[in-house]
Amino acid sequence: MSRVSLMSPVRIATIDVSARRSNRTALTIDQINEAFNSFTTDFLHAEGAYFASSASAAQSRVLFHDFIEQRLNLLSQQLTRTFIQLPGATAKLANPTSEQAIVVQAFLRNRITGNSANSLNRALAGTRPANNPIPPDPSSVSGSALTLYTYQATSAIETARTATLNAAGYLVNRTFKNHH
Repeated sequence: MSRVSLMSPVRIATIDVSARRSNRTALTIDQINEAFNSFTTDFLHAEGAYFASSASAAQSRVLFHDFIEQRLNLLSQQLTRTFIQLPGATAKLANPTSEQAIVVQAFLRNRITGNSANSLNRALAGTRPANNPIPPDPSSVSGSALTLYTYQATSAIETARTATLNAAGYLVNRTFKNHH
């Protein structure tokens, strides 16, 4: 007597080709996205109030500018709370300035609150009246000009978000090195 047994096909789990994320990475990404989502919502609400304002144009512009700077400072504090938990975030820089002695300070000042060409502050509020991107008279901006202003602002916010996520990824993967 011969016994024939049938074998069922081997089940193989589907291959996950997406980037593998540790719990720390996932938590970091969630915290960064939450901070930027909150910032974007607040910015768009303030922008709507600015363009709907019936107060003097100069006064409204100053208030909107001040809001942006204050809200960027809050974003920076939220990101500091996230970054400080990552390896390498508190490493001292090889050539620090007096205000940027550690990695997290340098990143946040260069990409979020500072006046560098790539900072979110510069993109949204400018560094001085001559390069202030906020339209001077909100009542004179409508239609496609208003849409373009909003697209420019949200593009700058998303660029900063992406740079922040990339920086966090580098820190989690321990690729920032302090070269003395």
